[in-house]
Amino acid sequence: MSPSQNLLKMSIVSPDTSRETATSLTDGAVFQSLIVALVFSQLDYCNSVLFGLPANLIQRLQYVQNAAARLVFRIRRSQHITPALTSLQ
Repeated sequence: MSPSQNLLKMSIVSPDTSRETATSLTDGAVFQSLIVALVFSQLDYCNSVLFGLPANLIQRLQYVQNAAARLVFRIRRSQHITPALTSLQ
């Protein structure tokens, strides 16, 4: 199994579990730090491995990144995600 496949498997979380975790963590800063540490750090760490990946796998990773940002900032799917992603960095 390749490192990119491992990353995809690690980053997929069920929506019910993530909602329960989001509501149990009342401090937004702690929750944001947790998501950045678990999701975005893995994406940054594997950045060189992800180079040259097929477009369908890149789209799946983009979905995971967007879902994490939406979870942190409680953004609906109909709202723009770009401002949230830039504020996380």
